[in-house]
Amino acid sequence: MIPFSDATTHYHSKPAVTITFIVINSVVFALQILFGGISTIFGDAGIEAFQIFHKWGFIPSEFSNGQSETYRNVTGYIISRGQVVPLTTPIDIDTPVSDWATLLSSMFMHSSGLHFAGNMLYLWVFGDNVEHRLGPVRFAVFYLTCGIAATFCHWFFFQSSGVPLIGASGAISGVLGAYFLLYPYNRVKVLFMFVFITVLELQAMYVLSFYLLLQFYQLLGSLGVSNQTSVALWAHIGGFTIGVLLIAVYKKMCREPIWPRKYNLITPRKRGLF
Repeated sequence: MIPFSDATTHYHSKPAVTITFIVINSVVFALQILFGGISTIFGDAGIEAFQIFHKWGFIPSEFSNGQSETYRNVTGYIISRGQVVPLTTPIDIDTPVSDWATLLSSMFMHSSGLHFAGNMLYLWVFGDNVEHRLGPVRFAVFYLTCGIAATFCHWFFFQSSGVPLIGASGAISGVLGAYFLLYPYNRVKVLFMFVFITVLELQAMYVLSFYLLLQFYQLLGSLGVSNQTSVALWAHIGGFTIGVLLIAVYKKMCREPIWPRKYNLITPRKRGLF
């Protein structure tokens, strides 16, 4: 089930911050392809991509220890005189910025073209309404806060892991959590693929509940960490949760019910509170 359009609410103003984040992610991914090789699109990380992930991704063990690794050995194989010979190559993975800075840099990287396209689609479908409701400055702060909180959620469960965490998924999950409380009754167009392919219009609360349940379902069979890069399930769940909590606090400050009444969806901006 892939959401591709918010079928209910449209605004004449452009979601400038949402577009800016999409542009930044696009530029960074283009640079990953330029320096990491065209195979990055297909998720086939070679040595160059390996370096990029380890230099700019968030590595929990380095953050926990307060000390960055300079080199990491990568083991491969060559054929010599008809025999397979293991070969270990030290790869420079020295991060040129503080480990704290990788909390941000990791949020704008992706492991493959599919990873990138999926994240940008979700951000485009759900980000504009949340930005309109919060305003551009609050939305930018909200997005980055959710991304950092999602990263810390992943770190909490994998403090000794040397696998780099990359991806905008945690921040975008926060946007989904915000949408869940702000616009639960909005109808979203989804591409449904199961035996047959069709387009459905479903209320956002069902689409986003399915997304969250899918993360927990996948968590039952996997810890969310691959052998080279990680788009961690705990980051998805943590981002969604912090998004819901922040919007719940925001709505209480606006003196609104946390769960909106179905037939009273006028926003505080239209009532003059913000």
